[in-house]
Amino acid sequence: MSSLTKQDRDQIRTMVEKTWVNACLRSDWNAAIAQCTEDVSYMPADTPMVRGRNELKGFLNDFPQLLEFSQTLLDASGDSSLAAVQATFAGSFTVDGQKLAGSGKVLATATKEDGHWLFSAVCFNWDAPPAPVA
Repeated sequence: MSSLTKQDRDQIRTMVEKTWVNACLRSDWNAAIAQCTEDVSYMPADTPMVRGRNELKGFLNDFPQLLEFSQTLLDASGDSSLAAVQATFAGSFTVDGQKLAGSGKVLATATKEDGHWLFSAVCFNWDAPPAPVA
């Protein structure tokens, strides 16, 4: 297998920094899960792992409305069919009337299917618990 091309890295960067972020900010969970393989493994911070698009959509349906959200791709490496992805994120949301904000890390794999990159596994955690915003 050949290594990732510039086009592969650009597609992965767009998926991480724009497509996923925009879908999440709109709470458009159908658009978010469309960026994942059918059997995606999603490992959110401090909660059990979910498997597959249907379980992921259920998890996302219960996620608080994001007020702000961004992700920055740090690295994507691999070959023409599988990539390891490292990113950071920052965001804010409201829980019980209180605005919380935080930042964290993402480690993911992406699989190329029919010429498109899709997340096949995602794990994220917070750098520290989200804190109230004054």
